[in-house]
Amino acid sequence: MRGAPVTVVVMGACACGKSSVGERLARELGATFIEGDAFHPAASVARMAAGIAITDADAPPETLVQAALAQLQVAPP
Repeated sequence: MRGAPVTVVVMGACACGKSSVGERLARELGATFIEGDAFHPAASVARMAAGIAITDADAPPETLVQAALAQLQVAPP
């Protein structure tokens, strides 16, 4: 019998290798890797790509969480 599902969040500064670590970790664990940037609105992604820091006003945390839960097909609490 398998244990309860586990979620691993890799956090760090911009361009420190979070995606590389997350992809490798998911591969080694046989898990699904989900890129957090995929949940940002297009305007926020464009700002980040231009080297402009975003704020909660650009991408409210609750919006990002809702997008992540939808992709994982999990009901919000």
